[in-house]
Amino acid sequence: LSADILFMTGEFSFSGPSPEELSLSNYKLGRREPEAELLGPLKAHEFWMGDIRQNSVQDIFKSNDLRGLMFSSFPYDRSDYFDSHVFEGELPEGWEVELYSGEQLLDFESSNEEEKYTFEDIPINYGKNEFTLVFYDELEQRVEETEYISINSTQVPPGEYYYEFSYGKDEDENEIERGLYEYAYGLNKNISLIMDTAEVAEEEGANYFSSLGLTGSFNNLNWKSVYLNDHAGGSGIGIDFNTNILNTRVNGDFMYFNDFESPEVSDLKYRSNLELRRSFSLVSGLNIYSVLDIKQRDSDWEYQLTNRLFSSFSLADFRFRNRLNSKLTESSSNSSGELRMTKRFSDYYLGALLDYEFDPWEANNLSLELRGLINYLNKKTENSEYYFELNSSYNLEDKGSKYSASINKEREDSLHSFGLSYSRDEFSAEFSTDQEGRKAGIELSYFDQDDYQLSFELSKSFGFDHNGKRHNTVGSEDAAASLEVYIEQGEKKIPLEDVGVKINDVKTDYRTDSEGNLLIPLEADHKTDISLDLDTLKNPFLIPEKEGISFTPRRGQPYKVEIPLLLAGELTGQAYIKEGKKITALVGSEVQLLEKNSQAEIAAAASTSFDGFFYLQEIPPGEYLLKLSEQDLKRRGLRQLEIETIKVSRDGGYVGQFEIILEQDD
Repeated sequence: LSADILFMTGEFSFSGPSPEELSLSNYKLGRREPEAELLGPLKAHEFWMGDIRQNSVQDIFKSNDLRGLMFSSFPYDRSDYFDSHVFEGELPEGWEVELYSGEQLLDFESSNEEEKYTFEDIPINYGKNEFTLVFYDELEQRVEETEYISINSTQVPPGEYYYEFSYGKDEDENEIERGLYEYAYGLNKNISLIMDTAEVAEEEGANYFSSLGLTGSFNNLNWKSVYLNDHAGGSGIGIDFNTNILNTRVNGDFMYFNDFESPEVSDLKYRSNLELRRSFSLVSGLNIYSVLDIKQRDSDWEYQLTNRLFSSFSLADFRFRNRLNSKLTESSSNSSGELRMTKRFSDYYLGALLDYEFDPWEANNLSLELRGLINYLNKKTENSEYYFELNSSYNLEDKGSKYSASINKEREDSLHSFGLSYSRDEFSAEFSTDQEGRKAGIELSYFDQDDYQLSFELSKSFGFDHNGKRHNTVGSEDAAASLEVYIEQGEKKIPLEDVGVKINDVKTDYRTDSEGNLLIPLEADHKTDISLDLDTLKNPFLIPEKEGISFTPRRGQPYKVEIPLLLAGELTGQAYIKEGKKITALVGSEVQLLEKNSQAEIAAAASTSFDGFFYLQEIPPGEYLLKLSEQDLKRRGLRQLEIETIKVSRDGGYVGQFEIILEQDD
């Protein structure tokens, strides 16, 4: 269950061996805000109770999943490491994704059971880093996303500080209690102070540790120095760095320990690491990513060389992609890879995959799949798409085969799927449906031992807009904006139907309903800009009272956004200079419409053409003064004989044609 509870995001899971023995197995309750405004004087970005993730502290303990409490003023989108980054996200079934840095392919993944992708330990440099994610859907259609990661000279601005506190207990058999307090302060533009205090409490007693460090940057060099201490008297000192030398990423660290004992360090005097990373683009479509890691533990040395070879090429309209991973150490070597072939023809997709290993050479698994549209059924139905998928795989080690087939019916508001699979000792059938926030699924499996398994799942998700109207397309796990778009005419509101919006200046397919309302799902805990798509307004005289709104949505609670529109007016006219009976058109001067009360705010302005003509548009309702700009009056030595008062009603439209008569200022 997930919902907005007391202005906090709540997530609760119940499980048990039977319905009568259900218990609370996981829970999380807290809040996130990009602005540090939570918990009053603590000025936190986020706080959580329940299941939390505790950060790691180098040479003290690794990150842990705990049941406890945490609150932090650190920006929650910060990278945990200053030299690497993790890319992760959703990857629907049948999709693939490639990660590029510039034109170099760094890695690619196919969809898994969790329908997610993860690229870990991707090196980043000081300054601005640009990466491109290239997605291929189930029919090989390509979608690109670009991500920018900026690493400043220090993670903490000069004179500011961040903190984080977390405390909780492991949920394993040992039930170890762990506490951590982190503090970071920006000393100047290039150097930050970092302090950590940690506690590890076991049955035999509690151990306390502290870490004091400086981190900073100089040109392309990032460095960190640290001093460690444990309550028993042990200590440690060290430094690590990373930089780029001749397009090679160089990471290194050295540590000296004096009787220092922690969950991560035991009976160790010296430790040093040197890591070199380099990407090579040999020819178009062929890339090698190499990592050489040399480690020293006291007098013991070891090395590891990892190479990842990516190749992509086309042959006879078939696209081939190959990934070969090889690892070489002092005592062993092994290589494995996968060769993937795909082809798109008409509305169909053909794919084949071969997994293989070296040491010795052997292929493990061969699979073949075919996906596409069922055109016959699509012609018989309206607003629906029927897809099919056939898959066959053969394991070359145990000589086992597996076959599967599925058919999906997809509409704008629903998805229905039916599938069958068969292998040597198992047959299964499954059906699932997802329609307007309601999900249901059932699966039956039969085994050779006359055994079977039946499983099913049900879920329901819904949210409410600002009027209390229920929406099945937005659930409590989503953030949302609840829009009301209308024409404002005094106290009267006239709803506007079929008006589109922009999210972060990107056009969307969302449209308001007949009541001018719209509920939009959004990404939680990130600043969002919403404005109207003016191209969808059918009345050219309509203008928004404000350009848009910027806010931070949170899960389970729709953010109400009112966007009133006004019927604007427009007018035309002519400006000319009168000298006796001679009349001359005023060319290239600015005509202004000023608020009558303040005469400071310019509601509209336009420049006069060759014949003195001017056109003012998008004028909100109100009273105005029609004048030539003071700057042009002084520059030309003119004075305006009469200042016209213009009134634009709430009905908008064309106001009329006006004259600005000027003469030389004596």
